[in-house]
Amino acid sequence: MLNFVEQDHEFFDDLGSFMVDVLSEVYQEHRAWVGEYLDLVTPRAARKIGERNAEIMGLCLPTWNRGVLPFHVRLQIAEHDDFVRWCECRVGEKGCDGRLLKGDWDSSDRVINQMYVLDGNPSAIDWFYKATFGDRG
Repeated sequence: MLNFVEQDHEFFDDLGSFMVDVLSEVYQEHRAWVGEYLDLVTPRAARKIGERNAEIMGLCLPTWNRGVLPFHVRLQIAEHDDFVRWCECRVGEKGCDGRLLKGDWDSSDRVINQMYVLDGNPSAIDWFYKATFGDRG
């Protein structure tokens, strides 16, 4: 389990906004992302995966959906400036019927299972939303 300090909450709020920006560019026809927000971005695992590269996995609560969704983000920060150079963002699990699977905070078994699946193995999830931003250096 990760321990985050108080200032990390602001970072995860900003990460939620950034993920919505990235996804709304790719899924412009999907009005769910336009003007919305990912609330309660809750990390399960975060690690440095290289120089200026990070990976964060966890759960979030989209304001348009009200269902708990897993997320996986890989970021690369620019070398000389303080901005995201490249990002791969994945949110939500695709069900067998091709629709978005939704959980809730009260159905802890499903939420916990999603978190364990994410822990070091995000490819185990068939992601519903996938987007890439920027140029990987």
